[in-house]
Amino acid sequence: LPAEARLLPYPALQNLETPWPRCQDIRGMHEEPEAGDSLVVVSQSWSHQMHPDPTGVKAREIISAVKTVAVKLRAEGRLLVFIDFLSMPQPPMYPEQDPWTEQDTRAVQQVMEALPQLMFKADAVIHIIDNPRESCTSCSKHVVMGEGEKYVTTFKEIQRSFKLRQIGAVVQVWEELAGTESPNTSTGIESDRLKNLPAPKQPKTFDQVLKIDNHRVKSLDDLPDEWDAVGRQCSCARW
Repeated sequence: LPAEARLLPYPALQNLETPWPRCQDIRGMHEEPEAGDSLVVVSQSWSHQMHPDPTGVKAREIISAVKTVAVKLRAEGRLLVFIDFLSMPQPPMYPEQDPWTEQDTRAVQQVMEALPQLMFKADAVIHIIDNPRESCTSCSKHVVMGEGEKYVTTFKEIQRSFKLRQIGAVVQVWEELAGTESPNTSTGIESDRLKNLPAPKQPKTFDQVLKIDNHRVKSLDDLPDEWDAVGRQCSCARW
């Protein structure tokens, strides 16, 4: 198992706030495997490019599935869990987070190369599959769209409910809800660790601005001076 592959104890997984933080943000909660431990690998589809489960719905399903596996395994040692978003480096979602590096790229490559053996040797592998298609709240018409699909809207509609920010070479349309407390939090050492984490942020949607009036957008500088002008067409893609 490469050192870059981080494993999370099941009790820590139960106590995480939703949406889940990135692997880099919970490094103090990972633990090294030892003889007698049981390993569960979770494979999940991602509903969005930046976060696999921004609403936290899938988190409850995963925790329930791991609990079922724990009962069936009757493990006497620790139950350690590998989940991609929680177990290997993830790109920044917010401007204040450290930028992606070549070291991060190499770490992900090493984990991905080891993943087949990791799944083969695991005590259990859980596959979580859902329907990525959902309603597009930033469009004037009610449409059903999936990850990566494109749609056209106006700046006025975006400005009504969303904000724009730049992450690397991408202009992102985003909506952030107020933080909430995890319903699974209980007293104990894991909860004490969680108290030191930043207040949870609730990203609801992540879209990318592709073009404005058919001109490619790569930075906020590419936006028109009066970007909220009625009628300007904005081509976006669901992440």
